[in-house]
Amino acid sequence: MDKLIPEDLDSAGCRKIENEIAQEFNKQLKDIVYELRTKLANAIFIYVDVYTAKYELIKNARNQGEDFTF
Repeated sequence: MDKLIPEDLDSAGCRKIENEIAQEFNKQLKDIVYELRTKLANAIFIYVDVYTAKYELIKNARNQGEDFTF
């Protein structure tokens, strides 16, 4: 892993590139799930965006009384 520089991190202290990859993956997955719902009307597909929920917890940890120091 390369040495981190401040520009690699977002305001929550998370690596930007990994978050961008995760967000793009989730976007594409969500699109596929919606497409499958249309094509396979009798099937049930559920998409849960855990990334956003987890990121919000980390981003707002101090406001919630937590400290995620890595």
